[in-house]
Amino acid sequence: MRINNAHKTTAILRLFCWLIGSFLFINPLNAQRNAEVKSVDIVSAYRPQVANSSKFQFLPNLPVADTNRLALSYATASGLFIPPFQLSPLRPLALPIKSDSPFSDQLYAKMGYGNLRSPYAQLYFSKGEGTNNGLSASAFYQRATGKLPLQKFGQTEVSLNGFRKILSKNLSVDAGVRYNLDQVNRYGFRVPVVLPISKEDSQNYSAVTFQTGVKTIHPSSYGISVGAQIAAGYFSDQIGNNEKSIRLSVPFHKNLNESWQVSALVDASLINVGINNGVSLVNNVAASKVAVSHWNRKFTIQAGLSPVWDGSGFTLLPNLNGTFKLDSTRMILQWGWEGNNQVNSYQGLFRTNNWIQAPSLIKNTRSSQVYVGIKGASTSHFSYSLNGGWIILKDVPLFINDTSSLTKGNSFLVVFEPRLQQIQLSGEIGYQVADRMSVRAGLQFNQFSGLKNQARAWGLLPLEIKLTSHIEVLKDLYLDVAAYAWRGASYLQKGGMIARSKGAFDANTSLEFKLNQSWRLWGQFNNLFNQSYQRWNQYPVYGFNFLFGVVFSPQLKMRH
Repeated sequence: MRINNAHKTTAILRLFCWLIGSFLFINPLNAQRNAEVKSVDIVSAYRPQVANSSKFQFLPNLPVADTNRLALSYATASGLFIPPFQLSPLRPLALPIKSDSPFSDQLYAKMGYGNLRSPYAQLYFSKGEGTNNGLSASAFYQRATGKLPLQKFGQTEVSLNGFRKILSKNLSVDAGVRYNLDQVNRYGFRVPVVLPISKEDSQNYSAVTFQTGVKTIHPSSYGISVGAQIAAGYFSDQIGNNEKSIRLSVPFHKNLNESWQVSALVDASLINVGINNGVSLVNNVAASKVAVSHWNRKFTIQAGLSPVWDGSGFTLLPNLNGTFKLDSTRMILQWGWEGNNQVNSYQGLFRTNNWIQAPSLIKNTRSSQVYVGIKGASTSHFSYSLNGGWIILKDVPLFINDTSSLTKGNSFLVVFEPRLQQIQLSGEIGYQVADRMSVRAGLQFNQFSGLKNQARAWGLLPLEIKLTSHIEVLKDLYLDVAAYAWRGASYLQKGGMIARSKGAFDANTSLEFKLNQSWRLWGQFNNLFNQSYQRWNQYPVYGFNFLFGVVFSPQLKMRH
C-alpha cells in the first residue's frame, strides 16, 4: 500500500496509537506466557519491578541490519564476539527450556520447510551440570528463493562453546569457535531484465571467529573482580576481499564499600582489510573506560572518562549518568552525558547492508549524547519509558546506491559522514501478567541535520514503530505476533536526484503446539499482508511466505 509522502508520518503515528490502545484493554484472562520468543534462550520467572541501578541505553540511531530476508533468526549459546549492527527479528518458536544454565543436558532439533523453497534446520546440544563445566554445540541452515531473478539467499552457522571453573571454583575459563556462511545475491537491478551474472552479483561471505576468556566468579577479599577476553576472526568474500581482526578486552571492578565502586575497561582492536586491488585498510583502536559509581536507595551516579586512540587521533569521551527514584511513585528519572566509540569493520558493514561493495575506507563512529528520560511501572503489570536526547556523531557510515553503473546499479557504496546531528525521541510501554502474557510497543523518532558532506542521512530511518506479543491461545498452543512500521529512508537516484522510500508495515506471526514432552509442531507466517516495500532502495522484500515444521527435544538424563 502506497502512502503519500505528506501523510506517512501521520499514518504511522495513528497506527502506533491504535496498537497501544488495542493491548491496553486486553482481558488478562486471555493472557498467557512472557514475551520472549521461545527458543534455546534461557529465561527466568517474571518479577515485575523497576531496575535498581540500570540506566536507559540511549544509543545513536545507526543503521540496523538488513531486513530483506525472511523474518527468521535463531539462538545458540552466547559467548562469541558478535559483530555490530546485529538485529534479532521475530524468531520461529522453539521449545521453552527451563534451566538455570545453557550448559545443562539438552538436545534440541528443529526442522521445517516453506513456500519459498525454504528448508530450515536447527540443532542444539549441550552437556554439563551447569555449575562447574559445560559444553555446547549448535548448527543452523536456511535457504529461500523469491520470485525475482536472483532473489535468494542462504545461511549456515556452526558453533562450539564450553567453559570450566578452576582454582577452587572461583575462576571461569571459556572458549568458543563459530563458522558462518552467507550466500547473498544482488537482485536489485535497475532495469527489469535478466543480465549476465558476475561474481559480484552472486557471492558467498564466510566468517570464522574464535574466542576465549577468563574471569573471576566472586570478588576477592579486597573486593576486586577482573577478567580478560580475546577474540580473533577472519571474514572474506569470493572475489578476493578479506578481513583479519583480533580484539582484547580486560574489565576490572573494585568495590570500595557497599555503595561505592571503581571500574575500568581496556579494549583494543586490530583490524586489517585486504582489498582485491591490492589496497590494505588498517583500523587499529585502543580505548579505555574509567568510572566511579555510587548508589543508594534514592539515586545512582556514575562519573568517568573514555579515552580513545585510532587512525583519526586521540579523543576523550564523557561518561556521566545517573538515576533518581521518586518516593511517592514507581518512577525513575534518568539522565546522562555519554560518549561512545563504535569500531567499524567490513564484516560489520556487511551485516548492516548485505549488498555493499567492499569499503575503500574504514573509520570508527564516535558519538556524544545528552539525554533525559523516565521509566517506571504504574501497576504490577504495566511498565513504561520515555526519553529524548541530542546526539552528535562523527564518521557515520551511510549507504548510497552506486549510480555510476549504467545498467545494474545493484550495489551500495559506503561513505562516512564526518558530522551528523540527531534529535531522538523514543518511548516504550509494556503489559504483562505473570508469565502468561506479554505485549510491548515502542516508537522511535529521529531528526537528522547538520550533515557536512552528504545531502541526506542515506539509509537511516526517521521513524520506527514496533509491537510484539506472546500468548497461550489454548492449552499447549502458543502464539507470537510481531509488527513493524517505519517511514522510509532517503536514497540517491541515478542523475543525482534525491528520493525517499515509501513507508512500510510488516506483520509476522508464529504458532507452536505441544504434542507431548518431546515433540512440538510449529509454523510461521511472514509479511501477512503481502506488502511490497524496500528497506534498501531497489531491493523489494519477499511477499507473504510461511514455514511449517517439527521440534524434537527429549528429556535427557545423562551421567556426568
